[in-house]
Amino acid sequence: MFSKKIIPLLILGLFIITFTSCDSDDNDEIIIKQLDIVETAIGSNDLSILVQALQKADLVSALQADGPFTVFAPTNAAFQNLLDSNDSWNGLDDIPVDLLKTVLLYHVTSGVASSSGLSDGQVITMLNDGNISVDLSNGVQLSTIAEQMVTVTNADILVSNGIIHIIDEVMLPLPKEKDIVETAIGSNDLSILVQALQKADLVSALQADGPFTVFAPTNAAFQNLLDSNDSWNGLDDIPVDLLKTVLLYHVSSGVASSSDLSDGQVITMLNDGNISVDLSNAVQLSTIAEQMVTVTNADILVSNGIIHIIDEVMLPLPKEKDIVETAIGSDDLSILVLAVQKAGLVDVLKGDGPFTVFAPTNAAFQNLLDSNDSWNGLDDIPVDLLKSVLLFHVISGNIMSTDLSDTYVKTNLMGPNDEFISMQVETVGGVQFNGDSNPVTVDIEATNGVVHVIDKVMLPPNVVTLALNNSGFTTLVAALTDSRHTTDFVSILSGDGPFTIFAPTNTAFQSLLDSNDSWNNLGDIPITVMDAVLKYHVIPSANVQADQLTEGDVTTFEGSSIMIDLADGAQIKTTSNQVVNILVGDATNDVQGTNGVIHAIDMVLLPSS
Repeated sequence: MFSKKIIPLLILGLFIITFTSCDSDDNDEIIIKQLDIVETAIGSNDLSILVQALQKADLVSALQADGPFTVFAPTNAAFQNLLDSNDSWNGLDDIPVDLLKTVLLYHVTSGVASSSGLSDGQVITMLNDGNISVDLSNGVQLSTIAEQMVTVTNADILVSNGIIHIIDEVMLPLPKEKDIVETAIGSNDLSILVQALQKADLVSALQADGPFTVFAPTNAAFQNLLDSNDSWNGLDDIPVDLLKTVLLYHVSSGVASSSDLSDGQVITMLNDGNISVDLSNAVQLSTIAEQMVTVTNADILVSNGIIHIIDEVMLPLPKEKDIVETAIGSDDLSILVLAVQKAGLVDVLKGDGPFTVFAPTNAAFQNLLDSNDSWNGLDDIPVDLLKSVLLFHVISGNIMSTDLSDTYVKTNLMGPNDEFISMQVETVGGVQFNGDSNPVTVDIEATNGVVHVIDKVMLPPNVVTLALNNSGFTTLVAALTDSRHTTDFVSILSGDGPFTIFAPTNTAFQSLLDSNDSWNNLGDIPITVMDAVLKYHVIPSANVQADQLTEGDVTTFEGSSIMIDLADGAQIKTTSNQVVNILVGDATNDVQGTNGVIHAIDMVLLPSS
């Protein structure tokens, strides 16, 4: 139906009646003139903005030409809605002329297309070369390039140079401007990004006014992220909070086109993390995780900002580093890094592990070099020795500082019979390693273990050093170093060995002293007795761990034998008829040195002699 406003005006305005004198008799002849498109629009109060638009776009003459034309004429309300859709358009004067002309020509087609001549699905090419398509499923509607569905409210207004159809919306000849999310939805290569935004509940945020700059990872980029973690088979395996943080690290406020970026520019993202721009090789982005991400397709303008396609998901967390990378990243471990490289241990310490590494500082290494006049640098230390020292600083497993206790731990350095050398850990009265190395910084986590920085390079201990460093063996050490000896036990037990030593505890020596009223201290024991007793605790040319003990007689350094009895635990039977217990535990047996192994016992062994 025709609008009540338009019908009377059109009826009155379709024709102009003029009277002309035809002859001298003054007989009057009535001449009826039909109005053209522009004149008809001028005659309608509800098409006044259309008339102003035609005048501004200099299209009045064109639409007064012979044509014929079919014009789809938007009402004043339709034009007002167009103006209201853009905050910067208060009137027609705010619309660029070229744009206004293009829009108006998108409402005109050549020829006369009456409503009865239209067919469902028909495509009509307009004077700006854009198309509209006809939909007759619910009245007469027109589908535009901008995905509008415009309704013809009054059809078939015949004019002298064509036909006019009144419509309820200004038809737009440009594709609908989509927001960030809609643009991503329209791209097959951003489908995982869309799923991620949905999972992280960020769709509404990125459909807001913004404006935003989004660095959008491709599907391949997301797949690479998933492949980087064995437990991530899909987005559902990534914790939502982590996913949200990662996605916000791809969005910044404002519109940053590629031409606006400068080399070295730092951009703060919506998660408060930064990326920096590198223009040395196209447009690349350096992330907190030390990635170098490439922009593969820039400057996709959207209604609420701009999108740049990137080839990698940017990670807002510091890069997880393995032990070697962690050391490389520390200025105070640079000599350790050189040592690891020189000893050929880089690949070992980049392995899966996990490892616990005790990492000496540069000052600790310098002190080691200064301890030997012939060592001016790492190159002066034999490679095999350097490798042994370094492996002594490595333990299998992930041992945090809170896991430490008074004990011995097995390092990755092998000694006699391919047994791992023991490192002493002391926690009572302060933490120390190997008797004299102190922690500087602990619990530096790496992807394949943990690093504890220490203040001294630890040298692999022999059995003498192990005894010297153990506060439970102070009486044994005093006995071995008694100045009355003619036997140099320290030199002998510092030799190649290997030795198996049964070491009486301080309590065991006190029991020995208590067994003789005239022995108040070691000095009261005749040195010949002391010599024989100490030799009776050493098994020469053998490195026997507890699990390798076998029942039977074993000859000692003293010359006589002891008998190993495993019937009721690990015990030793002496020629003086003692039954002595081998103390089982990490801190008491299988204490492995470079030249032998120590087992603590609860009594001093006494030979029959």
